[in-house]
Amino acid sequence: MYGNPHEETKKKVLFIGDSFTHAIHVSNDKTYYAVLKKNLDIEVFVLAVQGYGTLQEYMMLDKYVDGIDPDLVVIQFCGNDFINNYYELELASSWNNNGLRRPYFINNSITYKTPANFPAIRDFAANYSHFMYLVISRLDRLKASHDKSGESVEHIIATQGLAFPLFKESAEITERLLRMIKQRIPAQTPILAFSTGYAGRDDKEFKRLSEKIGIRYIESPSLALRAAEHAGVTTTVADGQHWSNEGHEIVANALQAYLKEKW
Repeated sequence: MYGNPHEETKKKVLFIGDSFTHAIHVSNDKTYYAVLKKNLDIEVFVLAVQGYGTLQEYMMLDKYVDGIDPDLVVIQFCGNDFINNYYELELASSWNNNGLRRPYFINNSITYKTPANFPAIRDFAANYSHFMYLVISRLDRLKASHDKSGESVEHIIATQGLAFPLFKESAEITERLLRMIKQRIPAQTPILAFSTGYAGRDDKEFKRLSEKIGIRYIESPSLALRAAEHAGVTTTVADGQHWSNEGHEIVANALQAYLKEKW
């Protein structure tokens, strides 16, 4: 969704995120930002791609923010951002690693790497052979399904938090990337952030980093989703992760309540 950047009568809101905001599982008019557009009468712009990490989101923002000149920026976090933001951590993950080449922020510069064994073969498959990429992807999923949960980096993060060196290093890189985002947006433009998770280690770290940097962190969307699930509402699609129509509406309502009160 990309509104009119020359709009002068409505407030312009820019949403940034990954697959939850890309929202390929629901119709365009059912996404949380489409609901907000209708209910709040705002001009909406969305920069979100499935599988993207914080650096890629910053790169999209850097390219488009001046042309949009938003009145508000909303960042959607996901726990796997920490995995995607640090090469060593993504390399160690089989659950949140699609094996595709991506940019990482290494030694204060952007470096492209493929977080998997045999990177040259994987890059060739991704660019030139859909069949080869399909086979490799299926093998990756098979391996992930057999990996023991107690040994996964995701489980280690959940139990150890910042005591886990790879997570601590990723958190430091993520903080740097969020500071880059904040510095790229005009100082007078407020930035809000919310997470797709339910108060796990990664979500607590997102909150800590946001508050440290000066980004307003909103807990109400994730809390509303959890409450709805406890009440028996199905908030996700068949994959058990991404939001259904009901999930998007719950997130929209939580954000709408906050915006009406605070913005």
